[in-house]
Amino acid sequence: MFPNRSENFTHIKNLISEGKFDTALHELGKISSDAQIRTPERLKYQLLEVEIYNETGKYDQALKLSEDILNNSQKLEDSLQMLDAIIAKAVALSHLGEYGKSLAYIKLGERVLEKLKNTEPNVLFIRKATLNYEKGFIFEVEEDLKNSLDSYLQSLSLRRELDDRQGLVNSNNAIARVYFKMGDIVRALLIFQQSMSIAREIEDDKAEADILNNICNIYLWKGDFGPALEHCLQSLALSEEIDNNELIANALFSKSLIYNHLGEFDRSIKNLERCLSTREDMNDKVGISETLNALSYVLFMKGELNQATNYLNQGQEILQTLESNLGIDDILETLGMILYQRGEYEQAIEQLIKCMELREDQKNKKELASAIFWLILVNIENNTLEQAQDYLKKMQKIIEKQNNLISNLKYRLASALILKKSNNLDILRKARNIFNEIVSGEMIDIGLSSIALFNLSELYLKQMHLSNNFDDMVNINTMIEKHYALAELIESHTMFAENIWLKANVSLIQQKLPEAKLFMDQAEQITEEKGLRRLGMKVSRAIDIIKSHQEKTKTFPIKKEIINLEQETEELNGDVIRMIDKRTVDIPKLQAEEPVLLIIVYEGGVTVYSQKFSQKEMIDEMFVGGFLTAIDAFMHQTFATGGSIERIQHQEYTLLLKIENPLLFCYVFKGQSFTAIQKLDAIIKEIKKSTSIWQALTNNLGVELGITDNELIEELANKVFLSED
Repeated sequence: MFPNRSENFTHIKNLISEGKFDTALHELGKISSDAQIRTPERLKYQLLEVEIYNETGKYDQALKLSEDILNNSQKLEDSLQMLDAIIAKAVALSHLGEYGKSLAYIKLGERVLEKLKNTEPNVLFIRKATLNYEKGFIFEVEEDLKNSLDSYLQSLSLRRELDDRQGLVNSNNAIARVYFKMGDIVRALLIFQQSMSIAREIEDDKAEADILNNICNIYLWKGDFGPALEHCLQSLALSEEIDNNELIANALFSKSLIYNHLGEFDRSIKNLERCLSTREDMNDKVGISETLNALSYVLFMKGELNQATNYLNQGQEILQTLESNLGIDDILETLGMILYQRGEYEQAIEQLIKCMELREDQKNKKELASAIFWLILVNIENNTLEQAQDYLKKMQKIIEKQNNLISNLKYRLASALILKKSNNLDILRKARNIFNEIVSGEMIDIGLSSIALFNLSELYLKQMHLSNNFDDMVNINTMIEKHYALAELIESHTMFAENIWLKANVSLIQQKLPEAKLFMDQAEQITEEKGLRRLGMKVSRAIDIIKSHQEKTKTFPIKKEIINLEQETEELNGDVIRMIDKRTVDIPKLQAEEPVLLIIVYEGGVTVYSQKFSQKEMIDEMFVGGFLTAIDAFMHQTFATGGSIERIQHQEYTLLLKIENPLLFCYVFKGQSFTAIQKLDAIIKEIKKSTSIWQALTNNLGVELGITDNELIEELANKVFLSED
């Protein structure tokens, strides 16, 4: 078919670039069976075979073959082939979790590269760019983000010089990932969108699938699950089309995380099981451990603690065989959560502190808040309230910088849980308001919503006992019904046991001791079977109290009283309760919302209206208008439909953006806000109500408004954004 092997080599290279790996392997198989081919040329084709194995996640095969090539090229004293074999081996080792060994081979490759001074510069630049990229990857997984970024930027510079557009996309994606981990969401999204354009232009399906999954993870972190799932499904479909196991596994993992937040745990488990199988086929040890930990978390949420522990132990054993700390923090967090539900609070605190310290060392701010949240919960349950409050202050400092919706929700929930420990009705009202806000708001994490709903129900019961007013049974029963509906939805044994506990408490208020005892027996059976010792201890104490009261009623049958389980057990933690009631509960407040700027941009990028709310903020509106235009261009597919609100963090500012064709509205503020979205919706609604203003904005084709129209909008904006209400 080919007049010479040079054309055959080029043909196979093209097949690899197009992602046609099976066809390329078939062609390579025909060449390997040719007994007449000489060793140097055979090695050249074997390097292509290694490239395919690394591309398709067959890292064990890549490692074995690259070792053979390295040995043979050393015998032939072919330094360039030796360098290529070193690079291929480093890639395989890093994906097998052998980061120390991989880095050692990268350094060896750099030394070999230095000796190839007489080789054509472009040939060396390609190899140098790859070595820098692989070095950046190792620094990235080890959370050394500064060195990772430096290495990726060096690879980008070399690939730009070579006009290697495919390599440019890969380096750009890696740089965007690092910026995302550093918390610079705006820059990460911009770079991903730039890369997406190039990837589609050069028809690089692998890069496009990877970018789609990375964008999915950004939306997932922001709590915007609709766009997250949309990008994830696109990534999965494209990954399956090109048959790339690594990308398939990554997309399946992201999909499972989305279903976790939505409470669709059975769907999550199915995706994780498929992800696990794919990663086992690839012998991706780090990925296998990550997936086992994720399965453990889902089973924890369903109240299957024994199964959760088994998966967690398997994941931990795999990580102990590797050189890196990668993933250990996630294992420690899940272990801490399981120990918490088992009622082993001291051990839980120990594991969660280790997790927190690891994430502090890694500068992993995105996940640090989660570890601190669980530390607060365990300390509350352990009646070490002062430590819980200290952790809450620590959490406050972290989330003020990152402004993540889920972290903010965890902070508010943790605050309410501390307040709930009080016996002061005024303090309890504050807790109740926070719980109500969470329960009645958008459900962005079903696990957190379930915690809020259970504690709100308990709080209703507590307030009834403290006020000695038992007339509000309708509300408590409504809460219990909502809690049960959520338990049924996610099929959580923890929630089923909690719900029975709540029903038993209602029966006690109604002085139905036999019914309450029956409920408690049912709850005890679930907690014992599923290892839920935290709730089980409460249930066991309650059963003893009920039995004691039943004995009393036999002795004094006339006397009837309402049993308050919390009051009965207060001797165990009375000092803690009294400490809260005697002094003001120290709940640090997040920085309040501070309106900064309102901008209206006409399609095409012209700022038609801008208003500063604070003269203290030195902001160039035209600069921000241009910035928004760039965002609009790079995120066209997100905004194309209009109507949805996009939240972007830029340094200490939060930007809320919404398209109302042909206009882009942006509200910029500092601090924390749970009403900013409603305010942006309100100003748009008010402007659209005024026909004259709306026509002036939309019919002037981007021309700035006149004085009268400006004054009208300013009046509306002041009313919406500066109102004390």
